[in-house]
Amino acid sequence: MAKTRTVRAAIACLAVVAVSSCSDSGSGGSAGSRTPDLKGFCAEVISVATKAGVMDAKQFNQSALSDHVKAKAFFTALAKDRDTLVALAPAEIKKEVAGDLDFIKARLNGADQSIITSTPNGASVAQFESSKCHIGGFG
Repeated sequence: MAKTRTVRAAIACLAVVAVSSCSDSGSGGSAGSRTPDLKGFCAEVISVATKAGVMDAKQFNQSALSDHVKAKAFFTALAKDRDTLVALAPAEIKKEVAGDLDFIKARLNGADQSIITSTPNGASVAQFESSKCHIGGFG
């Protein structure tokens, strides 16, 4: 049961991910100067998950997400790229994305180093990713 929650949390959190290489893709500005962009947001999500080894062909890989090392690396990437992803997040999901990223960052920086099994807005972020970014494999 805990493994399933870990996988679902990792998947839900993917919507709050950005990759620094994506932020170098021509906008020229810093994360704070970027404007909300659904296509860019989805591309960031897919790129980060793929680079973290937890996604193949826009589908989350459940066994990879169950690996503690990969899950922690994935959450660390999410926290690191918070500002870029929040800047790209469309208005309808921006508050939820920011809240989940702040939650993840606080957990990673705190004393509790156990794997994150849920986030405050995980369900709505996952639903957004599924319907707007056409990402699957949400377990």
